[in-house]
Amino acid sequence: TADGTAAQKWRFTDNADGTIRDNATGLTWQKCAMGQTNNSTCSGGPSIVSWANALNYCNTTLNNLPASAPRTWRMPNVIELQSIEDYTKTTDFGPDSNYFPNAIGGGFVSTTYMGILARSWCVNYTSTWWSCPKINTTAVRCVSGP
Repeated sequence: TADGTAAQKWRFTDNADGTIRDNATGLTWQKCAMGQTNNSTCSGGPSIVSWANALNYCNTTLNNLPASAPRTWRMPNVIELQSIEDYTKTTDFGPDSNYFPNAIGGGFVSTTYMGILARSWCVNYTSTWWSCPKINTTAVRCVSGP
């Protein structure tokens, strides 16, 4: 369709276990951001945490998701994080809300910024990336694979 909706429908698969598969990249995403209730609506707000806490969450805490077949999770890099942006949206920027419900549009943390250990990439879903101190607090959505 003209608004790109039909093109988006093939892109993601809800695995019905708290994870979303990106059929274009082969990545599997955490459906609900850290701090949201892992249910069909991702109720609640995301936790706003430091980079170190986000890294620990992705690398250790989340490894029991999904319970039926645990995965190895990690913090996404900036390109991966931008890849789930729904570019058909003209307001309420962020990932496709059909697959990532109640998603916020800004302030997600990513990997270390260009080898500068005290800084990380931060992503705002208005197509903005920036370098931010790792002591800043942001939201996190973890990824697995491919």
